[in-house]
Amino acid sequence: FPSHDNVLIASIDEELTFKSDTDYTYLITETGGVIRGNLLTDDNSPPNNASFKLRCINGGFSSEGLDFYITLPEDSVDGTPAAADLAFNKASDYRNIKSGTYQIKITAAGGTKVIATTTAQEFEEGDIWTVLMTEDEGGGKPYRLTLSKDQ
Repeated sequence: FPSHDNVLIASIDEELTFKSDTDYTYLITETGGVIRGNLLTDDNSPPNNASFKLRCINGGFSSEGLDFYITLPEDSVDGTPAAADLAFNKASDYRNIKSGTYQIKITAAGGTKVIATTTAQEFEEGDIWTVLMTEDEGGGKPYRLTLSKDQ
């Protein structure tokens, strides 16, 4: 694929079907020179009372399944992850979580060693968020978590 100043220029020849009054996210990933697209349907319906919604996406091609945890700031990962064993190029369902200040942390599926984390983030009632895990350019560590406010 041609590139210019670290910008990859590529095209995806794919027929997509969209429904009216529906929001989407289009995830583009590259592994071994193969570009793939993944059309995700966004759920922008209001969260439950006093909650926000969060969806997790694994965009790291060299990663195995990942566990995504939502913790209070500085707490360790334990209990049930918000998204468990999430494979590459896959997204979790949206999850309703009580509003508050949290960190998002990832581990290898079933593990406890945190391999990436966000800073503490205030999630307000009614917010809808997506967190995307990506890798270093060329693959591998350091892994990054990027938060995007959907609504």
